[in-house]
Amino acid sequence: MWIDPWLIAVPLKDRFPMLFNLEKDKRCLEWTRTPNAVVELQEWNDLIELLDDVIIKDTPDKWVWMGGNNKEFSVKALKEFLISSVDFSDRFVMQWPKWVPRKCCMFMWRVVMDQIPTLSALQTRNTFSEDVSCSMCGDDIESAYHLLCVSQVASEVWFHISRWCKVNPFIFISVKDLVEAHEFYNVGSVAKEALHGIMHVATWCICVGIVLHGIICSIEVKPKEIFQDIKSLSFLWFRNRSKYRNLCWKSWCKFEF
Repeated sequence: MWIDPWLIAVPLKDRFPMLFNLEKDKRCLEWTRTPNAVVELQEWNDLIELLDDVIIKDTPDKWVWMGGNNKEFSVKALKEFLISSVDFSDRFVMQWPKWVPRKCCMFMWRVVMDQIPTLSALQTRNTFSEDVSCSMCGDDIESAYHLLCVSQVASEVWFHISRWCKVNPFIFISVKDLVEAHEFYNVGSVAKEALHGIMHVATWCICVGIVLHGIICSIEVKPKEIFQDIKSLSFLWFRNRSKYRNLCWKSWCKFEF
């Protein structure tokens, strides 16, 4: 009786602690003495008022789900209960371009979530304690934003892409701008769909060029070659993985649809 929250939202022992202290058997009403103090009598009167509306039935006890309107427990009810107090008004929803391979989309998602192993990210996770300056230029901290957005190699690649796609030069404030940049340009629907995917392909190719060739293999990184890889790969995927299968290489190079 006292331990389970069957009458109100909390156990009766928490609502009426003075009466609970008088109990000989904590599972039922059996006093060590009759309540006589003012506080005890007040708790007793409050308990009587609560019990007046209770109808005891001769049926087996059962568990009741109190996390929602439905008294029955389900996984759906549990999920709704867990997210009921969470504010999603400022959540970031990432839209994946359908024609880009999953590996590029997953990589972009990891970039936005700061889940790629840059020196800055490793230091944040306490797995790297040495100098976190960029291994390529040493001008700034080696973060995803620096490597993929504002480093010398990345900046030159993004400049070539903006010239090719006939849009103003890209200005990235954070890595999230990589997945939203296509929304800020007044271009046609097909061009916007293409640009959306090109941003993902470019991010993938820049990382491969800088990390694999420049940092790991110590090979000179040429932004122009990375740009050509982006153009050819994106054409291959856009033509074969979208509905624009009649697109020719000449139109793609001119970014005309």
